[in-house]
Amino acid sequence: GLEVFHNVELRTIMDKEIGAFDRIRQGLDFGYAVNPLCFLRMHFDSTRRRLYIFDEISGINIGNRQFFAKVNEQQKLTWTIADSAEPKSIAELKDFGMKIKGADKGPGSVEFGLKYLQELESITIDPQRCPLAAKEFINYALEQTRDGQVKEKFPDRDDHCLTGETLINTIDGAIPIADLVGTSGMVHSFDIENKIPIKAEYYDVRKTM
Repeated sequence: GLEVFHNVELRTIMDKEIGAFDRIRQGLDFGYAVNPLCFLRMHFDSTRRRLYIFDEISGINIGNRQFFAKVNEQQKLTWTIADSAEPKSIAELKDFGMKIKGADKGPGSVEFGLKYLQELESITIDPQRCPLAAKEFINYALEQTRDGQVKEKFPDRDDHCLTGETLINTIDGAIPIADLVGTSGMVHSFDIENKIPIKAEYYDVRKTM
């Protein structure tokens, strides 16, 4: 298939494991309105090249003050690398008392980061603790042109902005959503409420204006 990440494992990360994690990283992508804010807490085993994503704060319509209220003391005192496109939000959270700084973004840095994640031995995500991360990692796929050619660049989108060329992860492989119009079948998805990967039925797919 054309899924970007083939090294993702969804499983429960036990408290005992988390207690032994000693290389903690935190990241924050600001969001509001239709785009979700996403804060992740991770452990990176650089020797074995394994990433563990074990804590998440996410949701839409979460302002800086609301987010800070959700962060615990341990998270506040650990450096968080945030989206540098939001310097005012970074400054405000810093004023609240959070250790936070903007990410260094140069030309091609996003693509480099995605390729780096692809090359890791494994990315283990706890879907109970981190439902948004689990959903985005397993659904992120390359896009195709109308004539079936795979686009070279990684898609610049999230779950909320689907186009006709976006590939849907069906049980028969990754298929452009435009090609699913008028069909029915099964797709790989993620149950946010129960926080587990599932197979779901799709039907009555229609074109939108």
